[in-house]
Amino acid sequence: MFAACPPWGAVFLDEVGELDPTLQTKLLRVLETRDFAPLGQHHGGRFRGRVVAATNRELPREVESGRFRGDVYYRLAGVVVRTPPLKERLDGDTEELPLLIRYLSSQIAGADEGARLADAVLAALAEVPEGYRWPGNVRELSQQVRAVLVHGALDPAVFAPAIAAAPMWLDRAGEGSLTVDELITSYVRHVYERIRTFDGTARQIGLDRRTVKARLDG
Repeated sequence: MFAACPPWGAVFLDEVGELDPTLQTKLLRVLETRDFAPLGQHHGGRFRGRVVAATNRELPREVESGRFRGDVYYRLAGVVVRTPPLKERLDGDTEELPLLIRYLSSQIAGADEGARLADAVLAALAEVPEGYRWPGNVRELSQQVRAVLVHGALDPAVFAPAIAAAPMWLDRAGEGSLTVDELITSYVRHVYERIRTFDGTARQIGLDRRTVKARLDG
């Protein structure tokens, strides 16, 4: 990473909060000494450029819990810019979502097809409940734009199962009648009903097969 960057360039560390302790230690060494050695080599180089890091985790809390090294955090936190999650950006701003969709569509499909793709996505979003909070932020929204591009349909079923089932979940959650555990189980059941296999459901949701089966058998 540092070896591929010009000495006075910039290195971008995405999801730095996911680094394991060993990599955090190695990163700290580079940040403190500005010296690095590529894997398998005894001699490396010197990096004098900027380091930009991003994460979706609250690193101060991670430091307090011991999951992230405080010395690494303070080395990186010279200037901190907080990007609000999508749900905050959408609160009270009806123009934000269409603008984001048009931008993402142009990036994904190109300038010529981007406007057409954006119109298709906006039409599909008309079926999504207004209170949906986009827990996956802009990345989730981007994936839904790609889904419309790939499937070429306006059917909201093209979107993630969480969106398709959102009206029932949001209504019950708003009434205070749905616990987090029940929400997870409802989501697992919804995905399984569509995919009909344990393995496929597990891959779709990101859980292991045993957990999916336990949720469905419970």
